[in-house]
Amino acid sequence: MEKLPDACQRVRETREKMGWSQAELAERTGVSRDTVGRIERGQLPDAVFLGSFSELAGVSCDWLVLGRESRGGPPGEPGAHGREELDEAVLAGVIEGVEEELLELGASLEPKKKAELVALLYEMMGSEEGPQPGRSRITKMIKLAI
Repeated sequence: MEKLPDACQRVRETREKMGWSQAELAERTGVSRDTVGRIERGQLPDAVFLGSFSELAGVSCDWLVLGRESRGGPPGEPGAHGREELDEAVLAGVIEGVEEELLELGASLEPKKKAELVALLYEMMGSEEGPQPGRSRITKMIKLAI
């Protein structure tokens, strides 16, 4: 699997390109300044934040999360699984599942590894013929990653 750039780093870089402070981004997206700081230090953002921020900054959620457009294809063209846009509900569920399992296991992952794990699980969710990653699969993959 290709190494995925860090989603949290892309949030920070995009904010800086927009010329916004963390406080400004927080106000525009409806989160606290502390939340923006935690995101930029490696806490994966939730789908609501990603959707709001991507719209404000004029970038796609796919690019923020995965570092590429439209599931690996050129912008505007369907990717490997025929979905053109990031499914925010699926992504939110994957992020939530990973965060909950890490908390239950008393474990943590460096932001880049966590982003790669979320991206991999999200890809699995989009696979029409592949199995859907349930809680046990998320747990197993986290245990392999830590």
